[in-house]
Amino acid sequence: DLWKTAQEITPDDPRLGDEFSWGLWLTLRPSSQLRFDGTFDQFDLTELDGGAEIVNTYVTRGKLSFQFTNNLFLRVVGEYIEDGRTFQADPLLSYKLNPFTVFFVGSSHSFDDDVYDSDTDTNIPLADGHQQTERLFFVKFQYLFRV
Repeated sequence: DLWKTAQEITPDDPRLGDEFSWGLWLTLRPSSQLRFDGTFDQFDLTELDGGAEIVNTYVTRGKLSFQFTNNLFLRVVGEYIEDGRTFQADPLLSYKLNPFTVFFVGSSHSFDDDVYDSDTDTNIPLADGHQQTERLFFVKFQYLFRV
């Protein structure tokens, strides 16, 4: 949707509010093997009937895909969430042995520009930018069994 209005409930602070959101999207295909999909989504949540602002944030997401051959594929997804000032990168490589058998290798990396201080129960901004806070690696083998 280019824009939408709705009434939403925030999970962190359960109360009903008015939502206004809008988004833009872009797809680029510079070649038959390379594709970029980008989105920008803005969210604004206020208390009912024009009350105080609850949330005002945006999410930017980009997905770059490259098809090396019919069997070998690489995708990298990057996402920045302004509200939490977090960035996430998710590379994925897949190899298709046949139409019913695929092998995947991927990872997920999260970066924050602040750290949680349990003594003060607050987030403290980092002076030197983003720091990796999570990392996950995975391997998946998909095979169709016929019975």
